[in-house]
Order: sequence, then structure tokens, then C-alpha cells
Amino acid sequence: MWRASSENLLAFLKALGRDRTIALVDDDISFAQSLGDILQARGYHVQRITDPHVPLREITDDAHIVLLDIVLDGVVGTDLLRAIRQRVPDLPVILMAGHHDRMQAGFEAVNQGYAVVCLLKPIVIADLLNILHDLDRTRLRALISAGGRS
Repeated sequence: MWRASSENLLAFLKALGRDRTIALVDDDISFAQSLGDILQARGYHVQRITDPHVPLREITDDAHIVLLDIVLDGVVGTDLLRAIRQRVPDLPVILMAGHHDRMQAGFEAVNQGYAVVCLLKPIVIADLLNILHDLDRTRLRALISAGGRS
């Protein structure tokens, strides 16, 4: 019996460790670097994507959460959000907007269930970390319910 329990525990820990990757999609290199450094200091692996034209799989394949700027150079963030939703329907996405006038599109995406929340830049780090911890707890509960299977 202990063998089965230890195997479940190892599978659970493996799944939990894999679920610490955030894809940060923002064409502002300085912002992506700064926010990424903060998140890495909090134990997250951050995949900084400053070119919004990368293949969608580079955003979604390893990430357990996506932080997505609404306004990107040459790409409409909400269009990218829809593409993410089509590829990975249950991947949590947190939208970010640099201007109040861009928030409406983010709020509409949240109301439609496409995104978790839309945050105004500059990001209040404590608020973002609370949201990330809530998402982590939700994922942890799902992993426990599934017995550690990914």
C-alpha cells in the first residue's frame, strides 16, 4: 500500500512542479523583464514572450497561466486570447491593459469567461500574487481530487 501512496505522491509533486510556469506575453521588453523577475523571485518559472507573432504553441504548451497584454504591436490581444481559448479552453488567462480606455475589451473578455481578470498597468504586485495564489489553490485542489494525475 505504501508503494502506491508514494507513487501517487511523486506523480502529484511532478504535476505540481510543472504547474508553475507563467507565459508573460507583452511587447514591452522592459515591463516583461521586470514583472518576470518579480514572479521568478516568487517561485514561478516565467516564459517571457515579447514577440506576439510567435506560434501559439509557444505560448500555450508549457504554461499553466498566461499573462496577456491587450495591446500588442501588430496583434490584437483579444484576438490572441480567442486563439488561446480555442487551443486550450481551460488555460487561465489574466489580461493586462496599459490604459483605462483599453479596459472595456478586457472586462468584456472576463464577462464572457475568456479571462480570469483584467488588470490595469502598472500592475499592483500584491493583487497579481493574490490572483496567482487563488489559481494555484484551485489547481492544487484539482490535482488532489485527481490523485496527482496530470
